[in-house]
Amino acid sequence: MKSFLLFATLCLLLTSLRGEDEGKPNIVLFYMDDLSAGLIGCYGGGPAPTPNIDSIAKNGVRFTDGYVTACSCSPSRAGLMSGKYQSRFGHDSNKDATPGMDLKTTLLPQRLKQAGYTTAIIGKWHLGEGKEYLPVSRGFDHSFGSVANLEQDKKTKKSMSDYYEADQIITSPGLQSDEYLISSPLYAKKACEFIDQHHSKPFFLYLPFNAAHAPAVSSDHWKDKMTALGVPKELLHKAAQMGEMDEAIGTVLAKLRALQIEDKTLIFCIADNGRADASGGPDGGDGSLGMRGGKWQLYEAGIRVPWLMQWKGHIPANQVITIPVIQLDIAPTVLKQAGVQLQSEWGLDGVDLLPLVTGKTQTLERHELYWRVDSDQMAIRKGPWKLVRTAFNKAPELYNLSKDLGETKNLATEHADTVKELQDLWDKWNQGMKPVTRKPRRGKAADE
Repeated sequence: MKSFLLFATLCLLLTSLRGEDEGKPNIVLFYMDDLSAGLIGCYGGGPAPTPNIDSIAKNGVRFTDGYVTACSCSPSRAGLMSGKYQSRFGHDSNKDATPGMDLKTTLLPQRLKQAGYTTAIIGKWHLGEGKEYLPVSRGFDHSFGSVANLEQDKKTKKSMSDYYEADQIITSPGLQSDEYLISSPLYAKKACEFIDQHHSKPFFLYLPFNAAHAPAVSSDHWKDKMTALGVPKELLHKAAQMGEMDEAIGTVLAKLRALQIEDKTLIFCIADNGRADASGGPDGGDGSLGMRGGKWQLYEAGIRVPWLMQWKGHIPANQVITIPVIQLDIAPTVLKQAGVQLQSEWGLDGVDLLPLVTGKTQTLERHELYWRVDSDQMAIRKGPWKLVRTAFNKAPELYNLSKDLGETKNLATEHADTVKELQDLWDKWNQGMKPVTRKPRRGKAADE
């Protein structure tokens, strides 16, 4: 009788746990590196076809004005993982990747673990390499990938990059295997293994690629494919790298379909910052779609990126939304769908996007977006207006993005009142950020 009661109690407990999990979506977050929107087919199309990335837009939403909080890798990832402007804890540039991201800041995977999710990162971390800073200490149950950017030996062409797996650092594994330099297929394989093992309960999979960051390396068969498509020689390596990353994304999407959980999975696909030099593009250029600047700058091409979202059966397909969004919005969107009650003391800076993408509202409860890079770059966007300063002691410039996406006509003199309004708003916001202690740069970006 006691055995029967124990068995019945266990069954009730398991049923209760399944009930709690029911309705909670899996979360898959693809994070691409150094990538202009114009390199993606649904935004215009670069030298490489991107049918799998495009399918996310076809099955969901493409945002035209999708932003990240930084114009370089590490601070953008800090904003993504925390759901806060990274300046709140002083992570303003790539220099802050060492020693790593503020340990007092609670990250998205930590909150999802508390909600019953199994969490994984497969890919580039770039938020610290000491054991206390590695993903295994920041809320990820499973972790594998490159500690930071990939590096290639100029003579041997092998990887010189450090990888992490759980709490271990694997030094230069690419010296033995090319797959550690040509990382997209490796990440797709590891990601699918994780999904196979953990799809019976809600999971969070963060898949930050090294592509399309330099070095532009790829498998030989992808170079052959791009050559057959007539891609110019100067764009061949970057196009092959792009195509291989798109294939990796397609591999993960196919795994979700094969397990019949695609409609139970909320998917995001964005980039960490905009174009880097020689990134390729729709006209053989840079894929910036006429926007000014690029990586290291707060002009539009540095911070406006491909920004896609899909959740079949919940988000209507083939949407194009022009309302500005930012990667800070991912944390509150995901947490709400995970059944987490958001707390004001967490200080999240984003907003839940589900009411917007499901058509329940046509606006967002937010009026401005802010940026800061150390003490020498700032920007704020409110409506069509953007105030930006991109160098030390340089006067802020004012642009109307609805009429001048390329930021070519500085309207600061004609609209001095708007300059003052936006500068006052930014100054007030900046007072809530951690003070900058580094000296401002006086020349080429020191992070580069």
